[in-house]
Amino acid sequence: MRGIPRLFLASLAQSLVVEPRKALVQNVSKLRQRTGMTQVMLADRAPMNRRFLQQIEAGEASPTIDTLVKIKRTLCCSWEELLEHVE
Repeated sequence: MRGIPRLFLASLAQSLVVEPRKALVQNVSKLRQRTGMTQVMLADRAPMNRRFLQQIEAGEASPTIDTLVKIKRTLCCSWEELLEHVE
């Protein structure tokens, strides 16, 4: 694209990837807190690795579909709630 600095394009591309993750992170944390669960409780009940859940909520890791299914089932939430604002 002529006239648009490459650094800007790279930053824009990265923000498109990061924003959905940020929305998912917020949703998982909000839903977990709504149920009164700690990260440890959710990880134990899901079951999943505690550190991996911490990384997901910190935005440092991306969950697989299998992990999202575990989180959804454990939090007793809908896909709409879990994926709200994730575009």
